[in-house]
Amino acid sequence: MRYSFLSEKFLKKALISITAFCALSAIGGGIALIYTDGLGMPREWLGQSFTSYLIPGLTLLIVVGGTNLAAFILIKRDHHYAMESAMVAGFGLQIWIYTEMYIIRQSDWLHTLYFSLSTLILILAFLLFGQKRND
Repeated sequence: MRYSFLSEKFLKKALISITAFCALSAIGGGIALIYTDGLGMPREWLGQSFTSYLIPGLTLLIVVGGTNLAAFILIKRDHHYAMESAMVAGFGLQIWIYTEMYIIRQSDWLHTLYFSLSTLILILAFLLFGQKRND
């Protein structure tokens, strides 16, 4: 094993936990955005991009939540494309954060948290992908 200080089992458990958390929070957040039309956030934050929180909510639910859920399932099943799916989920979450901050023109501690989690997903997936290729 290349990274003997971190076992593959530990890295996989961490990646499973993070993708599960991101999937659940994105799915829950997407549903909440849709049903409450923004969770109390003003529509002015949407600028000219959207007239309601429906499209952002669907995007959060389906794209961000769906890719993290898919990654979680594939990692749990030790699927051949598990690490690639985790990379897609990590990059997707980063794109979501960048886009959201651009549209609402604000930053919050949650942006930092989820950007950090997406970066951690990518780091773990790349480490595990490298180990898989070297085995």
